[in-house]
Amino acid sequence: MMPTPFHLCLEIKSDFGYLPFLTQIFKILKTPKAPQLTQILIEAYNNAVLHAHKRNKKKWVTIDILLTPKQARIQVIDRGKGIKNAHHRKTVSLYSTHGRGMKLIQAAADKMTSRHKNGCHIFEAKCFL
Repeated sequence: MMPTPFHLCLEIKSDFGYLPFLTQIFKILKTPKAPQLTQILIEAYNNAVLHAHKRNKKKWVTIDILLTPKQARIQVIDRGKGIKNAHHRKTVSLYSTHGRGMKLIQAAADKMTSRHKNGCHIFEAKCFL
């Protein structure tokens, strides 16, 4: 594992072409819970691209990752409206072919929040390591 604390901040376009790179971040860092953290990152990024930016490749997504010895924090920041609290509680099967992203994140994260600040939607998930 990389020495902690470790902080990585990326600004990338709303483009699924970045998914192969994003799937490797936690593997490269040899982070505990790498599969769960990768799933959280990919699902949150997919939500930003699909729902917030409607696949508009001209829009940017900020990914902010902070690793400490005890916790990983992932923030995905976009210009969308955000996630309604009712959507978090929506009953969706983990085996569905669509609409299960938030359910997967809930299963993998210890805590997640969604808020607006300065015209941006900030999704944050935390996992204890």
